[in-house]
Amino acid sequence: MFTDPNDGPYVETHLNFTAQSVAYASINESTISAKVRATIIIKKGEEIVDFRKVDIDGPEVTKSTMVDFMDVQRFSLPPDSYTFEIELEDLNQTDGTVQYFNQEFQVEDPGTSLHISDITFVKAFAKAEVKTDLTRSGFDVLPYVNNYFPSNFDALIIYAEVYNTDKLFGEGEKFALKTIIKTKSGEIAGALQKVKRESASQVIPILQTLDISSLRTDEYFVVVEVRDRDNTLLSTKSLEFFRNKYVEDPSENELARIDVSRAFVKNYMNQAELLEHLQSLYPIASNLERSTIQHQLPTADLILLQQYMYHFWARRDSENPQAAWEAYMIEVRKVENTFGARLKKGYQTDRGRIYLQYGPPNTRVMRHHNEDVWPYEIWHYYDLGNQHDRRFLFYDHTEVLEDFELLHSDVQGEMQNHEWKLIMRGRMGQASPQFMQEESLNQHDNISFDFQELETLFYSPR
Repeated sequence: MFTDPNDGPYVETHLNFTAQSVAYASINESTISAKVRATIIIKKGEEIVDFRKVDIDGPEVTKSTMVDFMDVQRFSLPPDSYTFEIELEDLNQTDGTVQYFNQEFQVEDPGTSLHISDITFVKAFAKAEVKTDLTRSGFDVLPYVNNYFPSNFDALIIYAEVYNTDKLFGEGEKFALKTIIKTKSGEIAGALQKVKRESASQVIPILQTLDISSLRTDEYFVVVEVRDRDNTLLSTKSLEFFRNKYVEDPSENELARIDVSRAFVKNYMNQAELLEHLQSLYPIASNLERSTIQHQLPTADLILLQQYMYHFWARRDSENPQAAWEAYMIEVRKVENTFGARLKKGYQTDRGRIYLQYGPPNTRVMRHHNEDVWPYEIWHYYDLGNQHDRRFLFYDHTEVLEDFELLHSDVQGEMQNHEWKLIMRGRMGQASPQFMQEESLNQHDNISFDFQELETLFYSPR
């Protein structure tokens, strides 16, 4: 709820539609759009005091660039108690399903006394060029229609207004505005407190950005305070929010805060099966996560395993951890079918680990039936992050386990074995110490076709 000095109090509705939650219809051969009908009713008791039926058009986009969209409506209302009712209908759906919401709210009368508006979370703001429904105090303010801030949010932005400080302090007199983030127990969260000296006026806008990158997973309150020169608290307003900060190495207390009762991991009720799934994350896990998976999780109970599983994927995709996990599982199954060995799961093999960690290679050379060198594969990647033209050499020195081990790679952080040429030729002498010593003295004698091809394919894969 806000107040316009000329028109009095008003409330706003902020409706946000995620791209995945609506149906799309074709506009032309290349673009699509969504359309939602919102029926908004505001009642005072049984009396309807305002009614709007609004067709909200989503932006015209291509299928590959579908985006969220929103709608803002303002209602000027005198101070009183009201009920807000809304019906939402997806006009591109044919089943006629309507979603219904209602909420009671109070419109307060600031009169001539000190008053703070409601606090609004902000997604983005910019200097206003033309006044629109998003314009406040000279800024276009796009609301953030959520009180949930995932790991990828490093900043929390709020907008609020303070009224009638001129009547309390006198026009132009100084006072203090504090913006604070507090824990549930009322303590200031770290150093998250900003104090600004303001000059009293009829309306004081607050557009404040707070760094929340250090906030760990928990519930918090953002608080606005008005204080006089003696630091006496005169008025305050707060808004609760939830922070999910998925750190690399969470404590058991942090994991315990994760409610898995409605998360996708609740479907995994077999402890051994869930532990197996967690172990399959090893190829994409950080060193700390690998240590946790190897040394701590095998003795954890089912709930802790579920919480860690959710934490792992929420850290990578806080918006849809389930979709991220399911996409990874598809790749794990591919790896099992392609690289599973007699004594190892597919993800435990070197080829499986490389595939899951880096993705499929751009080229894959397979030479499994050679006479003079060990069976081998060469994987070539055009780009791996900031590395280019990189290779992996796998070989099977057992010839019975169907498990090709990584012998050499020029990728930073991977195994680099500068004796790989000697080892690959070692098949002719079964890699005996005497053979290796003789070969190292003269690497150019008796070069076979198989070895020449291996060398050529490694340096010039195709």
